Amino acid sequence: MVRLNRWQAGRRSWWCLVLTLVLLPTLAAGGAGAQETRAAPASPAWWGFVSADPIRFSSLPLSLEEAVKPPSGSWKMSLSLSYFNLWFGSWHTAIIHREFGLEGRPLEPWELRTLERRHPRDAIFRLDAEGWQAHFTAARGMGHGMGLVVDLPWTTVGAPRWDAISVDFHKLFGLRVGDRTDIARGQTLIYIRGRDRSRVVERWDDLDRAGLGDLRLTLNGPLGTWLGGSHRWAVSVEAPTGAANTLNGSGGWDLGVRWFGNWWWNRSQVRLAAGYTHLDRSGSFLGVERNDTWNAIGAWLYPVREASTLMASLEIHTSPLADFTDGQPGDPSVVFNVGWGLWLDGGHRLEMALSENITGQGTAPDFVLHIRVIATR
Repeated sequence: MVRLNRWQAGRRSWWCLVLTLVLLPTLAAGGAGAQETRAAPASPAWWGFVSADPIRFSSLPLSLEEAVKPPSGSWKMSLSLSYFNLWFGSWHTAIIHREFGLEGRPLEPWELRTLERRHPRDAIFRLDAEGWQAHFTAARGMGHGMGLVVDLPWTTVGAPRWDAISVDFHKLFGLRVGDRTDIARGQTLIYIRGRDRSRVVERWDDLDRAGLGDLRLTLNGPLGTWLGGSHRWAVSVEAPTGAANTLNGSGGWDLGVRWFGNWWWNRSQVRLAAGYTHLDRSGSFLGVERNDTWNAIGAWLYPVREASTLMASLEIHTSPLADFTDGQPGDPSVVFNVGWGLWLDGGHRLEMALSENITGQGTAPDFVLHIRVIATR
């Protein structure tokens, strides 16, 4: 019942946000088009955004930007900024917080110890983290249809304390806010109880930090045209440039292989991607050995005006913690995205998107707000 209510409330909030994101840029593009008609390039060239999921963003998640290939000899560079808000947990923490009359106050370690004694067999977890993730990405077109993509992230955890956005939005539309008002906002906590109940991941505000994340280097190339679409391969390596034992870095060298397919259907474009990621056993998620992961993305793009493109996509990521825990943090996550892109003068581009975990499947941020500027040189 809890998950059903979460789905119903999330679905209503999702469509409100979809309409907002779709209508505003479409009207804006329409106003610009009334003054000047500009032909967009043949392809919407949507780059996509790297997953801003704290459980996964240092474990080389699949991204559409890994298939970017500028014209040979040219560069494309982008700067993106994502705000992520992760709030997810088993029922235990809110119940004990209310039991002791602590509504509106931060969760305390002694509450977790009490839960561990009371529920020795339960997969208890509480995930509370927000922050910014910026990505500087440079892509170089090479010969023989190949491309080289370098992505360097900068991650800030524990700021800007915007937890109230979700609560205020849900209240505005008369939607449920769950247990967000029970526990004080602005706290950072990653608590996951393992299959072996004596093992836990437990980190508090010591995770609040800003710094480089793990650098990603991708080489991609053509796979030919078949089944009515064009296809590309990609191989990605993630280097341990972020601080280990934090959310910024894993401390390991991760390797991913990817496939990308692209089809045109009337004016719209369909993109599919799938990938396998081998996660270095010398790296970890906050001290826990990670599982290799599988990822898939399906995206639909539609040019609304000459210079404006709408995007909707679905992402599925298995969890690097699948062996560690039998709770929801070990389940695959399902994330919906909606966004729009606008061509600017000089072949530059602006992209914005919203990501939402509306199904309650696995653990992923409640929402992520993305913005990206792409420059051509």
